[in-house]
Amino acid sequence: MRFHSLIMSIVGLPFFYVSSIQSASVVYNLRISETTKRQVRDKKYMHPRVLAVTLFDQFRKTHTETHDHIGGGLGTFIYARELFYARVEFAAAHVRSYNNTIDYHYSRTQTDDVLLTAGYSHILSKKTRMTFTGLVGIPTHRDTVLQGFEFGTGHVGIGAQFDSSYIYAQSLKNSHVLMGAARIIHFFPRTVFYTITDVTTAYRYNIGNLADLFISSSNTWGNHHTEVGYNPTFAFSASIHPDLDDVVKQTNFIRSSFYGTYQYGFLLNNALPIAVTFGISYGFDHRPKLYGNKYVVTAWISLGTTV
Repeated sequence: MRFHSLIMSIVGLPFFYVSSIQSASVVYNLRISETTKRQVRDKKYMHPRVLAVTLFDQFRKTHTETHDHIGGGLGTFIYARELFYARVEFAAAHVRSYNNTIDYHYSRTQTDDVLLTAGYSHILSKKTRMTFTGLVGIPTHRDTVLQGFEFGTGHVGIGAQFDSSYIYAQSLKNSHVLMGAARIIHFFPRTVFYTITDVTTAYRYNIGNLADLFISSSNTWGNHHTEVGYNPTFAFSASIHPDLDDVVKQTNFIRSSFYGTYQYGFLLNNALPIAVTFGISYGFDHRPKLYGNKYVVTAWISLGTTV
């Protein structure tokens, strides 16, 4: 049986984080749509429902010598037919941030936003397919970023994505595919609070927009699958009122990220299809130079099955 046909949706999961000041979100990672990826699979082995759990660990260091560590888990449920798919994602993590030069130490455990995604594919040819996807992000807590490092954006987000794939080589057991995507997300402003010397001030904070691109090479050899890719990300149009020093400068950024994954599929007890994926990514901020990340390194492992 071709395991990659059943649970190919679990590959990838490149961890390119949405960031605003000192925050992180894993649900907004850019991924190729399920229907686009599945065009190279044998349809008779397709299963419409996939469940996956991902454990991740991320380390990053800023130019101001602040160190961040995020460790947690991500749950994903996918429903995919030939041309339509829907996806729900939710995550929780423990975040820790410290800077010994200014005696700053902070940690907390929080949930991420709930991300709802759905898309529809258009078949351009036997080897090429394009998919349009819409997404909605629902925050699970107030934006607490001015009070210290947080997990999740704390803002409602809506967005659209276009992606496509091209099969440049294929045989009975092997396939080699180029995939690309472009996405834009708008986040709605929200009131945040900041307390200093027992005085609390309300701010109208807008983390702005997120735009990113994606290109990858996906290769399958029987039950083995590898994927490598590049993802440039742009965060822009952030604002806060009344003005707060350097907040916008820390929120807007340009980042490059590179990743690689390996997946292996097998049958558990000769009955239940399982896919295990190992991945690692490396990224850095082109700007801002003062507050940006020198590096962002993430490792993860995903376990997926059909339900």
